[in-house]
Amino acid sequence: MTYLNNPLALQVEGPIGSIKTVKEHVADLNASIVEDVFELPVDKSIRSDLLQRISRLSGALTQNFGENKVRLSFIKTQPRTALVAKRLAARAVCEANDSRQKQLFFHLPPLPPNPDPLVASTAFPHDYALYPFLSPRSLPWTVNTSGVFRVKRVEDFLGTGAAEDLRKTGGLLMGRGRLVTLQRQEVDLRTLLLADYSESPFSSRVISASIGHVLVTSPPGRVSIAPPLPLQGQWKLPHFLGWMEKQSEPTVFSPTIPAGVLESRPIQPKMLHRLIYHANAENDTIAARKIMQVELVLPRSIKESSAIQPESSDQSSELEEPAFLESFHPTCWVGRKVDLDVMMPDRPTDIRFSIFDSTVLASDEWPVTLAEYISNLRAFLLYQDRDASQPETPLTVVHEDVTYVLHTSSTVRQNSEPTQPGDPSGVRTVTESALDLEGDQKSTSCEVIWDDISSEAGWKFFLRQCDSISTTSTPTPKQITPAPLEL
Repeated sequence: MTYLNNPLALQVEGPIGSIKTVKEHVADLNASIVEDVFELPVDKSIRSDLLQRISRLSGALTQNFGENKVRLSFIKTQPRTALVAKRLAARAVCEANDSRQKQLFFHLPPLPPNPDPLVASTAFPHDYALYPFLSPRSLPWTVNTSGVFRVKRVEDFLGTGAAEDLRKTGGLLMGRGRLVTLQRQEVDLRTLLLADYSESPFSSRVISASIGHVLVTSPPGRVSIAPPLPLQGQWKLPHFLGWMEKQSEPTVFSPTIPAGVLESRPIQPKMLHRLIYHANAENDTIAARKIMQVELVLPRSIKESSAIQPESSDQSSELEEPAFLESFHPTCWVGRKVDLDVMMPDRPTDIRFSIFDSTVLASDEWPVTLAEYISNLRAFLLYQDRDASQPETPLTVVHEDVTYVLHTSSTVRQNSEPTQPGDPSGVRTVTESALDLEGDQKSTSCEVIWDDISSEAGWKFFLRQCDSISTTSTPTPKQITPAPLEL
C-alpha cells in the first residue's frame, strides 16, 4: 500500500481478492465521512502548515474554505474530532493576531567604570549575536519556523560566567540599568507595570513575572541553525533593534523552570482545571487584550490524562464527600491583560512581565454556556450519571456583548515555592506543569506573582525574586525529568 499525493490517492498492490477487500473498506469509509463548514472568529485564513497540524491533532481533515472559513471532513461516528478541530482552528487564527500585539523591551545592565574614554562614552559598547536555541520542550504547535534563536552578549557567551553579576550591577532591584524599547527609548519598569491603574474599571491588579526565553524566529522552511542573514555574525544593539522593528516574523516566549527552583521542595500542591478565553483581537488595542479566565480545584483522586475523568466507578463515594462538595467553587475572572517581553542577554533567561486587571464574576453573572459547562463537569466528576460523557468545552462565550474565543483548556499541577520568615505576604513564587487538553502538549513554567501592588516592601521583594531566579542557570534537556502529572 502506497500513499500518493497530487492528486491524493492510495496505490494498492496484491492478490485480486485482497484488493477487492481494500476497495470495499475504502468505499465504506468514504460513505461514513461527513463535512461541516466552520466560520472562523477572525476574518483571516489559516496557514496551510497549521491546517495539517490541526488535522493530525484532531483527527478531522481541515481545509481552508474561502477567506475566513474552514471545511472539516470527519467520520460520522466521531463527531468530537470536528469539535476539537474547530477549537484548534479558532485558536490558531486568534494567536496569529495576538502575535502582532506584543510589546518587546531590551534590558541593559549598568556599565562598569572603564578607563578607555571611547568605550566609556559609547551608549551601546557591547556586541551581541543570535545563537541557536534548543528548547527542552517542544514549541507551541502554532509556531512554524526553520529555527529559533536567543540574543546573547558575545563576551558572556565566550567567557566563563554567563550571568549578570548582581553584586556589581544591582539588578532590577537597584534600577541602575536601562530598559529600552525597539525605538531606543528608555522607559521605567515600575511606571509601565502600574500605568493606568487608578483609571482601571476593574477591582484588582496582579503583576506577574514569568521566567523563560524570548526567542527570535526565522521564516518557515528547511531547518537551519543559521540566523536570518541580516543578523548573522555580531552587531551592536541599535542594528538589532532596527531589524526587529521592521521584521514580520513574531517572537516566541518559551517558559522554563530554572535549575535552582527545580531543586527546591514545593509546598501546597494542587490540581487545577483552567480555561482561558480571549476576546476578538481585532477589537483590542495594542496595549491590552480582554480575557476571561476560569479555574477550579480538582479533587486529588482525579487523575490527569488527555481528559479529566475519575479513575473508576468505586471512587464515586469518595468524590461525594462534603469536603469536596464545599471546595467545588470555580472562580471566573474577567478583565484585561498586557504582556511585556523583556530580553535580558546578560542573563541565562529572559522575563515576561504580565499585568492582569480583573474582576471576579458572581455566579449569576457568568455566561450561560460557561455555567452549564461547569455544572455538567461537576456532575461528571461526581459520577452522578454513569452514562454521562465528559462535557465539551464551549468554543465561544459572550459577556456584556463581547464574544470571547477559547484560547486554552488545560489541566495544571501547581506548586507554591517555600517562603522565608519575614518575606512580604503579597509576593509568591509558583511553578506549574500544564497539559493542554486540545493541543496535547505539556509545558512547565515558573512565575513570581505580586498581589499587593500598593506595598513598597512587596515591590522590592518582587524585583529581588526576579533577579534571583532569572540569573540562575537553566537546566539542560538531560537534566529535566518532570514528574508525571498524575496525583
